[in-house]
Amino acid sequence: MRLAENRAHCAGCSKQSGLEVSDRIRLHLSGSHRTYAKAISQYKDWIMDETLASVWSDDAFTSGFSLEREVGDAQWQITLEKIS
Repeated sequence: MRLAENRAHCAGCSKQSGLEVSDRIRLHLSGSHRTYAKAISQYKDWIMDETLASVWSDDAFTSGFSLEREVGDAQWQITLEKIS
């Protein structure tokens, strides 16, 4: 999946979770395929800018909104939550 498509999914997550553009969020992304892991690591700053994330979490968390997607035999997950 192209990075632009992932960006669209991130934007959709914010809307689905009920977040506002002004909300500060914590973001976690992970992927089961090494290509996803490499892209996430390489484009972390860009992803944060595009999603307006204030905090990047390297560790998964269970609170907030989570979305999982499968592409072929690979999976990726985005989790975000509003922070105060």
